[in-house]
Amino acid sequence: MGALAGFGWAGPALAQCAMCGSSFAENDPTMHAFNTSVLFMMFAPYTIFFVAAGVVVWLYRRGSTGRRGRVVPFVRPPAGDHS
Repeated sequence: MGALAGFGWAGPALAQCAMCGSSFAENDPTMHAFNTSVLFMMFAPYTIFFVAAGVVVWLYRRGSTGRRGRVVPFVRPPAGDHS
């Protein structure tokens, strides 16, 4: 519970860096756009990684559902035929 209270007090300090916090007004649309772009840049690599991992897992599971190649029977040549 104490950790949650500590994070509550540190909210304004962790919101932005000192330069960004002083350069934007309180309800400035630029500040909202800046924060949204930072979130987009943070989540983009994770999204790409997890989509790629999901595709790999999906392809792996899809391949093991019983779809196998056609079995070609092996026919031995007659015993006297050495061609």
